[in-house]
Amino acid sequence: MAAMDRIDGLIADDVTGRHELTKLGLSDRIKPTAVVVSQELTAEMFSKRTETADFVKRYDQAAETLVRDGTQAATLRRFGIGRAN
Repeated sequence: MAAMDRIDGLIADDVTGRHELTKLGLSDRIKPTAVVVSQELTAEMFSKRTETADFVKRYDQAAETLVRDGTQAATLRRFGIGRAN
């Protein structure tokens, strides 16, 4: 919608926003601003129609493991994006 000039802006976390713009070939046309809406980390959401509670529980456990063992921070540092918590 932004590429078609139907909206003036959008809100996305830094990592996801940059990734999506690159993936869509829009990173030269749409740029981030200095406006910070939130310093909080984002979370994932899953549809109850397509995902089981067991899948969500296993996903949460795997994500927590990546944070605890430092994999998430190392990956963010490697690509120079996001906050390396």
